[in-house]
Amino acid sequence: MNSKSEIELIQKEFDEVCKRYDQLRHQSIQGNLSTKMAYEQCAPSLEIKRHNTKQYLTKLIEKDPKLDEYYLQNAKKSLQEFVEGIRNAESKIHNARIMPPFLY
Repeated sequence: MNSKSEIELIQKEFDEVCKRYDQLRHQSIQGNLSTKMAYEQCAPSLEIKRHNTKQYLTKLIEKDPKLDEYYLQNAKKSLQEFVEGIRNAESKIHNARIMPPFLY
């Protein structure tokens, strides 16, 4: 069986990653057109990863004893994919070059 502390640790990490995601979204929207476009390319996959992680955590907290290990492993995997997605998006957005005015 899962320890409650392990689930809480995953939930805490998920909350921190969600804060990073919200900050990234806020910075990108207020940035120039290049950063907005880079964010818009990354946003759909980040939302899917966020949703999947949240769904597995919800199922894990609901405590279906037969599927505890399944949901725990999938929550960890999904969270790791979300973290990697955030890192990739941050890299793309920070490396976005300002577009010349004639390309607007």
